[in-house]
Amino acid sequence: MTQGIRVQPVGAVPDAVLLAVARALRSSYADTRVTVAGRRWRPPASAYRPGREQYRADLLLDWVCARHDGADAIVAIANADIYEPGYNFLFGLSYIGSGCALIALGHLDRSDNGAPVTRPRLGHRAAMIAIHELGHAYGLDHCKRRGCVMRYEDQVGPVDRERGQFCADCRSQLLA
Repeated sequence: MTQGIRVQPVGAVPDAVLLAVARALRSSYADTRVTVAGRRWRPPASAYRPGREQYRADLLLDWVCARHDGADAIVAIANADIYEPGYNFLFGLSYIGSGCALIALGHLDRSDNGAPVTRPRLGHRAAMIAIHELGHAYGLDHCKRRGCVMRYEDQVGPVDRERGQFCADCRSQLLA
């Protein structure tokens, strides 16, 4: 793992969400320093797809990785909706072993029926996705074990129940 983790806001991310993510990362990656960047980045227009009103996740993540200095892992949190070809939306994206992760609030900020969620719930959801995507950035793949934060989820209900814990196998891979 790297020396530290930098939480980087992209766009107008609520401070409460940034703090919830930083707190959860400190808990899940206990021996790693976590900082929140003070300067907010503007997402690149080149990644935006007006017809979909979404950002292309891979282009946005490539942009984040290009700005990554390599000293710390980076968890970019975008107040945006993202997608990849073949998927209507994603909660986040990272490349295995890259040290870069992207979390998008676009589908985390509402319940399954479309109603807005509270800031604490949004913070919890963003934190769980951040722990998961950073796991990929540190080299982990998806896990099939129930209760492991590395299990793939594409609905907010299971994310709401998540506790941010790695199973024993994923934890040992992280520490190796």
